[in-house]
Amino acid sequence: MALILSGSSFLDGNPVLFDLDGNPLLGRVKFFESTTSNYAQVYLEYTRENAAANPMITDLHGRLSHQVFFAPGVYRCVCEKFLGDAFADAGTYWDDDSYWQR
Repeated sequence: MALILSGSSFLDGNPVLFDLDGNPLLGRVKFFESTTSNYAQVYLEYTRENAAANPMITDLHGRLSHQVFFAPGVYRCVCEKFLGDAFADAGTYWDDDSYWQR
């Protein structure tokens, strides 16, 4: 699932993301420059002083750990569901695309 974002913040401060089955997303969220496969620089606060991880893993309730901020521009967001046996293992398979479904 992909979203096109425009502006300086990803939704509200504590959004719940859902998978295609309507359940809270147990997965990761990747932010890209709008028309490329380059990861976008994301930040922890509006002032854009501290970089945030990209991609980010959601918690068990489908939430990111904090609000995400960008430099002004247009971005693409890709949400992926974790396919492993235990969500606690998601960090172990961070860079193994066979454990993630768009």
